[in-house]
Amino acid sequence: GNGGIAAPGGGLAECVPVSAEDIDGLCAFAREHAVDFAVVAPDDPLVMGAVDFVPKPYKPRILKTRIANAIARSEMTHLDQLRHTAEHDSLTDLYNRTTFFRQIMGFATLHENEPMVFVRIDIRRFHLINSLFGESTGDALLIFIADKIRHYVDSLEWGVYGRIESDIFFFS
Repeated sequence: GNGGIAAPGGGLAECVPVSAEDIDGLCAFAREHAVDFAVVAPDDPLVMGAVDFVPKPYKPRILKTRIANAIARSEMTHLDQLRHTAEHDSLTDLYNRTTFFRQIMGFATLHENEPMVFVRIDIRRFHLINSLFGESTGDALLIFIADKIRHYVDSLEWGVYGRIESDIFFFS
């Protein structure tokens, strides 16, 4: 059990011998012991889709609330995915042109008296790589460059990076 929750003399919770990955076992245990609230760790069950458990008999008001919460979580996840798709380059997962410049303008507005450095990387004759080695090799090269930029800029105190066009990258 977890020493932080299963303290001597009652503790905050009871740890049970059911694997966190055993969704069917967790549900059976919850039904058998009339558990109406459970915390499952590690995160594997959450990744596998376990979000909530509603025991029978259920209270309609509680069920409606839990369903509304599940829908809201689903919509937020969908909105987050849409936002990410709209703001990032689909190949490299760097910011796209619009988002990169919006981020830079926001930083420049907040720190107008601080110097900024911009680096532009434009791969000359990149089309030859695609022509000679194929688009998959060209894409792999662009992803490699994006990863190197990401790794470098993430090591700085602040920075932003993006893929502006097919073979043009910017970072600051």
